[in-house]
Amino acid sequence: MKRLLFVVAAVLICLPFAAQCWGDSVYVSGLYNTGVDPTLGLLGNGALIPYSPTAPYTLQQFPGVSTTTLMVRTSAGSFPIPPWVGDDGLSAWIGPANDSSLDGPAGLYDYQTTFTISNTIPNPNMVRISGGVAGHGGGESADNQIYGILLNGTQVTPVNYSAYDPSGYTQFSKFYPFSITNGYRFGQNTLDFLVYNDAPSNNPTGLRVEMTSSNVSRGVIPTLFNTGVDQFGQPLPDLSLADSHYQLVSVPGATSQIMVRNGGGFPVGPWLGPDSLSAWIGPNDPGNQYPNDLNGPAGPYDYQTTFSLTGFDPSSVVISGGINGGWSTDNQGVAILLNGHQVWGPNDYDDGDLSGHVQFTQFFPFSIIGNSLPNGAYLNPGSNTLDFIVYNDPNPGGGDNPTGLRVEMTGTADYAWTAGSTAIIPEPLSMIFFGTGIVGVLGYVARRKMLRQA
Repeated sequence: MKRLLFVVAAVLICLPFAAQCWGDSVYVSGLYNTGVDPTLGLLGNGALIPYSPTAPYTLQQFPGVSTTTLMVRTSAGSFPIPPWVGDDGLSAWIGPANDSSLDGPAGLYDYQTTFTISNTIPNPNMVRISGGVAGHGGGESADNQIYGILLNGTQVTPVNYSAYDPSGYTQFSKFYPFSITNGYRFGQNTLDFLVYNDAPSNNPTGLRVEMTSSNVSRGVIPTLFNTGVDQFGQPLPDLSLADSHYQLVSVPGATSQIMVRNGGGFPVGPWLGPDSLSAWIGPNDPGNQYPNDLNGPAGPYDYQTTFSLTGFDPSSVVISGGINGGWSTDNQGVAILLNGHQVWGPNDYDDGDLSGHVQFTQFFPFSIIGNSLPNGAYLNPGSNTLDFIVYNDPNPGGGDNPTGLRVEMTGTADYAWTAGSTAIIPEPLSMIFFGTGIVGVLGYVARRKMLRQA
């Protein structure tokens, strides 16, 4: 009897555990590589895919005169494979079925596919769709240029400027990795793969995609940006005016307009040199004798950026600038404020230079931890601000002198529940736990019956 009670108790324990575990299951359906049928079977060379709302891929936009019917190409049809990347059994090339070489006019082509996210997870952004990342093969290949990916109508990957030669882009001989981390929604989602066919007109053009879906419980805060970057986190060109993610909200009498310096000469060198993650920002003073030097008067400068924790658990936030990043300033990093509260600084490093602080030749680490007090109390579930206070030391020779800020940081947090989610795990997992317990109970009862009959 004690054993029976133990097994029943195990079943009761498993049920609530199952109901709280969304684990590593994948909640995406209807996600297809190119060149497959609705059952995921690989289509043969020359197969036609007429335009249909239910087709795995549709041609939504094309230049000039072209057909909306897509054709599948494998190496069985020879040119353009090679030079296009060859067969692997997971996907095939698709392109406009104007002729057997997938010829089409120069211009932009929009290939769209749809997929569905179940609302049995807390947050749709827990989904990850990627190709060619984390050591896995695949990705995107195109003739000629990968012009970006749209998720639900918003561009989530930049134009690919690699593999360029004077005759055009050649992004068809290998796969290029991509990962989509934000912008998902419950229910149907759309993915658009934009491909640009270079001139001359009427030459082969096509798309090849190999991707997978997975789940994560923690993600990058998408609205937290380094200094001097665009919406994809790529550094802006040197001398760009304005940084859409940072504002100079307080200056000691200088201009509040921001200029980006990303190499291009003084003051970058001696200032920390360029990399692929950030750029310097500072006051743009066109009336100064040296208009591109980010000159400004002595005093405090307040650089403010705003980020959102909507969809995240604020107590789990970790914002870190360290190891290879942090903040670098001309001159002193006085303080970092979170929603108006000081959480870091001052940085008194002077490199042994008694004439002032020399904090512009390297990064200095900082961190903001949500589950530590008082940082956690300062975080809001919605909009938040970070202020980087920089003090420009007086110019020993008189007048203005260069001043600026550079920040490289990462911010991550656990996903929180969002509207539209209905359960923590899909029913099958609960049934597995339940079924396992029931089998144990029935097995125990049967064994007791056999022993009594013996």
